Amino acid sequence: MTIGETLHKARLQSGLTLDQISTQTRIKLSLLVAIEEDEINKLPPGAIGRSFVRQYAQIVGVDRGDLQSELDDFSAAAASAIRHAPHSFRPSVAPMKENPRAYGSLFASLLWVFAVILFCSGAYWLLTRTHVLSSAPSSAPARQK
Repeated sequence: MTIGETLHKARLQSGLTLDQISTQTRIKLSLLVAIEEDEINKLPPGAIGRSFVRQYAQIVGVDRGDLQSELDDFSAAAASAIRHAPHSFRPSVAPMKENPRAYGSLFASLLWVFAVILFCSGAYWLLTRTHVLSSAPSSAPARQK
């Protein structure tokens, strides 16, 4: 029997749901499902993945000693899965050197920012100029009667 099958059976016997285990252990539900389905490649590598399995086992009441040999096999399988994994950790966005269109959008954004600043500066200048002209004393001499 695999780790996933053992833990699934123990969970059903204990009457717990995956949601309850997820809440108690703070392990994502998708990772708990991956553990039950023996999908090792979906778990974090190394000690973190083993820790998730151990926490799950502790919650459902499975003795760690019973799982030790299976955990060793789990570690070996996880290491193999990492070595043979596709390059899924590559960034999805190409750097600007490889994406010449990124410069165009950057240029357009900067142009818009410059246009807004220029518009606001012109509006401010017009408002202060009309205010100064309207509050200036008239230069025509007052008529005497």
